Amino acid sequence: MKKYLCIGGYITSQSDFDRHFIPAHRLPFLYSVDVRECVLAKDDNDRERITPNRHLIVLRPDESGMYVTPIK
Repeated sequence: MKKYLCIGGYITSQSDFDRHFIPAHRLPFLYSVDVRECVLAKDDNDRERITPNRHLIVLRPDESGMYVTPIK
């Protein structure tokens, strides 16, 4: 069963202040969740196409680097 929706996006690095794109397929590793429980979306537009009316925990890139899975 799918539990998470991983949405890729840009972050600004706190170490060098450069913008970096974190793809959706990298987020399960960063959040330490099983990729088999994830739906991957490249951006918010893709999100609506892939998961209309689904209640999933959204995982996005985090500028702080603190990847903690939110509890729903």
